[in-house]
Amino acid sequence: MRSIRALITFLLSLQVIGCTTVGPDYAPPERQTPKTFSSELTGGLRATPNDKATLSQWWTTLNDPELNTLIEPSRGILICARPRRA
Repeated sequence: MRSIRALITFLLSLQVIGCTTVGPDYAPPERQTPKTFSSELTGGLRATPNDKATLSQWWTTLNDPELNTLIEPSRGILICARPRRA
């Protein structure tokens, strides 16, 4: 019981300390954001409704080997999980 009280007192003290304000001389850091943003993909990513091969494997256009290794095994699971059609 005593250790629970000590723990609660400690946590409440920690919460009060976390809610204090910063000093009067605090100045937030300047943000370094670029003026414009660009895509790493040349020409951007475009797909048309007739381009079913690209749409069915959209993640391959990102050229990320780790993403490919994560998605490829799960595609087989999704195919097996589809209900049988009558």
